[in-house]
Amino acid sequence: MTFRTAFATLAVVALLPLAGCDESGLAIDEASVIGDAQVARQNGDFATAVELLQGALDRNPTSAPVRTEFAATLLARQDLNLLDLDRIAQFVVDGTGGLPAAPATGNRGGTCGFATDPTATPFDPTAIDGFPDIEASRSAIDSVLALIEPVLPASLRSFDVCVTIGPDGQLVYDAAAAAAQLRATGLTDAQISQLLATNSLARFLDAYLFVTLDVPQQTTWYRLADGGIGVCATDEDALLTQTEAAVETLGTAMLSLDTRARSFGGATDLVDLATDAFDDIREALGDYCAG
Repeated sequence: MTFRTAFATLAVVALLPLAGCDESGLAIDEASVIGDAQVARQNGDFATAVELLQGALDRNPTSAPVRTEFAATLLARQDLNLLDLDRIAQFVVDGTGGLPAAPATGNRGGTCGFATDPTATPFDPTAIDGFPDIEASRSAIDSVLALIEPVLPASLRSFDVCVTIGPDGQLVYDAAAAAAQLRATGLTDAQISQLLATNSLARFLDAYLFVTLDVPQQTTWYRLADGGIGVCATDEDALLTQTEAAVETLGTAMLSLDTRARSFGGATDLVDLATDAFDDIREALGDYCAG
């Protein structure tokens, strides 16, 4: 090898690793970084976990494993997990897990049928044990959704309330195709299960926060005699319009839960519970498929 050839070879070798090295020049093993972040998270050291994952994301913004672990870490830092989804869904479906609110009077005597029904009891849908912590986690939920969105197949990011739920109440979508697309990203089945759990929780909380806290209409929620829920609003047509996107977000949360249960060993009882909660909220807010 001539001196000129050797010099050129060294130059190429020196340049090639730059994209995958840290400042010390050592090669970065993404799997090792994720493993270190997981250990830090499990030890409660969220600052270190976030720092490691942010660095890995900066180096490889399209990495599905990094985005998945980062999203899970952000929710864990807020002490949010699938138990919160279970707790909220139980509260919506059967009224358990929350605290009774003082009777609201804003719509009593108005035109809303629930307001004049002596068997309908006003309640506060935000009065679930721990709900203020969920409200405080809004920025984390937004960040989680931003991390996950590019990884999810399109079929799990869209939901048509009038089409995606069939006449028999079953979800109508291609779960097997969604699972295949997720595996094609390079994620392991365990990572996909984590991704779907994180996405379903974040979307469910995001939608629930919106319909219970952010809707500009003055609303009063009622627990009905049959165990269902009803809502009175100052402008019920406007309420329907304002909450349509949130109800669709609840639907996409269900799709992730269902895919996880079908293909990655998730709990089917949680899917059923979330579906029941979705049906109750949709019914309370209005008929989206009228006409």
